[in-house]
Amino acid sequence: MASNAGIQVQNGLTHTHSGIAGNVLTGKIRVKNIGKKEERILLYKQDLSLSCNGSLEYSNVGNHLRSSASWIQTSVDEKVIGVNEEYDIIYTITIPDSADISGTYWNIIMVEGVDPIKEEADKGVKVSSRVRYAVQMIVDVGTFQSPQMAFENFAYKKNQAGNQTIHVQLANKGNYASKTRLTLEVYDAKGEKLKVIESQSKRLYPQKCNDFELELKDLPIGKYEGIIVADNGKDLFGANITISIQ
Repeated sequence: MASNAGIQVQNGLTHTHSGIAGNVLTGKIRVKNIGKKEERILLYKQDLSLSCNGSLEYSNVGNHLRSSASWIQTSVDEKVIGVNEEYDIIYTITIPDSADISGTYWNIIMVEGVDPIKEEADKGVKVSSRVRYAVQMIVDVGTFQSPQMAFENFAYKKNQAGNQTIHVQLANKGNYASKTRLTLEVYDAKGEKLKVIESQSKRLYPQKCNDFELELKDLPIGKYEGIIVADNGKDLFGANITISIQ
C-alpha cells in the first residue's frame, strides 16, 4: 500500500511573526519527500479554536475574532514533490492597515499528503492513508504588552504512576499570546523549602486558557504550603496554595 509518511515538514510546526498594521511579511514552509515515490501535497487554511475546558478544534476560517487566515496567501495550493526533493512553500502575510489591529492573531496551514496516482489491485483500488501537518501561524501586531495571567482553577489528581498531581488552569487576560512556565515551591510546616517543581512551557493565547500539570512525587503523607509562580518571560504571577498528600 502506498504511504504518505514520506512527506515531512522540515522547519517546524509553529511559525511566529511580528509587525505593525499595513506590513507585508513573508516566510516559508519547507517540505521534503523522504519516501520512495513522488507525492502530491495539498495546502489549505483552517482556524484553531481553543476553550478553557481544554478542547481544541480545527474549524473553517473566520470562526474567531483573532483569526489571521484571511491575511495569508501561499505560493501554491498543491504541488507534486519528487523523491528526496525539498520544496519551499512561500507564504505572504498582509496585516490590514487599520488602527484597530493589535495583539496576537493566529491560524493553521494544513499540509496534507495525497497519493498522486491511485494504484489498482486485483480486488479493487488501494486506499492510502493521509498524513496532515498542522502548521501554526502566529502574528503579533504592534508593540508586545505582557499579558495579565490569572489562576482559574486548581485540581488534585493521581497519575498512572500513582503520584499525586496538581492540575492548574491558567488564563491569559491580555491581547498577546505568551509562552508561560509554572514553578511550584513546596514548604514544610517549619517554612523550609523541600522541593521546586517546574512545568513544561505552554503558549497561552489572548483571552484563552491552558492546563498545566505538576507532579508531587517523593513527598511523605501530610500537609504542605506551596507558592506557585507563572513566568511568561516578562512578568511573574504568583499564588499561595495548600497541598495535602494522602
